[in-house]
This record gives sequence, C-alpha cells and structure tokens, in this order.
Amino acid sequence: MQEIIKVLRPKHWSKNLLVFIIPLLSNSLEIKELGLYMCYFMIISLFISGTYIINDLIDIESDKNHPIKKNRPIASGLVSKKKAIILISLLSTSTLIISFVISKILFIFLIIYFLFALSYSLFFKFIKYFDLFYLTSFFILRITLGAYLFESNVTIIFILFTFFSTGTISIAKKYSILNSDLIKKSKIKKSLQNNYSNKGLFFLFIFFAFVTNIIFGIWIFSNNYIYNFPIFINTILYLLMSIFLFYLYVFTKTFESEDIINLVLRKKQLTSIALLFVLFFMYGLNFI
Repeated sequence: MQEIIKVLRPKHWSKNLLVFIIPLLSNSLEIKELGLYMCYFMIISLFISGTYIINDLIDIESDKNHPIKKNRPIASGLVSKKKAIILISLLSTSTLIISFVISKILFIFLIIYFLFALSYSLFFKFIKYFDLFYLTSFFILRITLGAYLFESNVTIIFILFTFFSTGTISIAKKYSILNSDLIKKSKIKKSLQNNYSNKGLFFLFIFFAFVTNIIFGIWIFSNNYIYNFPIFINTILYLLMSIFLFYLYVFTKTFESEDIINLVLRKKQLTSIALLFVLFFMYGLNFI
C-alpha cells in the first residue's frame, strides 16, 4: 500500500491548489461549498497522479539510471507494470465519470490535461524550448480551470506571471539536470546537452527570474479587479518573492533545483520564506 501511495506522488498535489487561486483572490469561494471544493481537488489530484504513472512507465528505463528516480516504485520494480496499468485505468475511469456528472468543465479540463501530459511525455520533452516551457501550460491550465469553474476573471498580467515564474522553475530544473554529475545515462540529459549550452541556459534562467520579479511587482502594486491588498502587505510579499528568487538562484547555481518541492522542503531558507509568504497572503485576504 505504501508503494501505491508513493507512486501517486501526493506531495505534488499542492500544485493543484492553483485551481483555487483566482476564485480566492476574487472572493468567489464560499465556506458552505467546502465539500465540493475538496471533491474538485481530489478528482483533479487523482487524475493527474494517473498521468504521473503514465510518465513513469514511459520513462522507466531512463529512471533506472537516475540517482533519485531509480527509487520510484515503478523504476525500482516495487510496483509492476501490470499493477501500474490497472491503477491508471481505475484512476482515469473513476475520476472522468465523477467529473462528467458534477461538472462538464472539469471533465473537459481532465481530457485536455491528459492530452497535454501524454504529448509532453512522448514528444515535447525532448524538443528544444518546448522542453523548457511546455510545463508552464500545465499550471496555466489549472488557473484557467479555476476561473471557469467559479466564474471568476483572470488577468493577462497574472497569466504572464504564471508563465514566467513556472518557466523559471522549469529552467532551473533542466539546468540542474544538465550539470548533475550523478545523472549519466539519461535521455533528458542527452537532449539538454544537444540543445543548450551551460551559459545559455543559465542566462535564460536569470532572465526569466528577473522578469518574474518585475511582473509580480506590476501585478500586486497595480489596481485590478481581482486583487487589492494594503500597500504594506504588497511590499512584504514583493520582498519575500525577491528573496525567494535570490535563493532559487543560489541553489540553481549549485545544481540543486531539479525538484522544486523537495528543494523548498529541504532548505530552511526557502521553507521559511514560503511559509511567511502564505501567512501574509492569507492575512491580506483577511483569513487570519
């Protein structure tokens, strides 16, 4: 059972909270509907976990040669291919049926997400520039879904912030893979070596981090119809974002940013900044 839970990658479910970010900012969420929101969250998380398993099956040979990924349940053999396929079928079928019943928008989102995920795993993961920026589409899809589900407005500036911030993380991930001495027989690393130079990729990372910081500042300090916090909250949030990006730069330079979630959990600097950011953000929304 422990292997089954591990193969679902529940720690990555935190990404699915992005579905609620726009309705949260625009005050479209209601406490009385908490049960429905939890239902949405679990359907999305379990379905996306199914796409993770598909990716693990496709990358099984490459993962076996990865210093960390070789310990994943499928790559290590703790979960057989047959059991993985059964699990995919159960997750996909059940979540699609439930989503079709409760929300056609959610159902369509799951289909689109599946097609995006499969295309990435089979093709775009190894095509220059697509391998860096295709992942941003998954985050934008989550945000767009939330806007449609809760009939909220999403601004272009927030979409741009999402693109550049997730692009920064994606480039940091690829840069760490490219320079890792522990990763040798990896198809992704070979693709990165063929497509990018160290200096070029790191310059791209710095550029995206810089633009992320600028766009975040423009977004929070400008008057818009989905977000209006007090100036002192905005200032603190901007400083925290700047410090977070600085530490991400530090850890990317030392090739430690392949997995951003693990990095945030491992590094007390990033953990502290992330917690403070969430606390001040919730304070701005009058949640605490």
